[in-house]
Amino acid sequence: MSKGGFVNNSRYRRESRSKSVKERTEFRATLTNAQQLKRLDERLGANVGAKSERARLTAEVVAVAEASTNKVSKNRKSPRASQEVTDDGVA
Repeated sequence: MSKGGFVNNSRYRRESRSKSVKERTEFRATLTNAQQLKRLDERLGANVGAKSERARLTAEVVAVAEASTNKVSKNRKSPRASQEVTDDGVA
């Protein structure tokens, strides 16, 4: 007779763990880098553990912020470009 109804079935455990990993991976993919950093802080404490993961996420957050800043500045037009040119070539 089994103890407490537990069946030592390695195939079932493997499939169960595989399913669990897939669910966690899909959930984590929906989070932004900043949300992932916040989640690490909640789980481990502020700036405790996962140093390389924190460094990677922080670098990506900074890179995205810089890219969006550069994108905004590239889209700005100079005041001269916004002036209309008349037929005689004078603004």
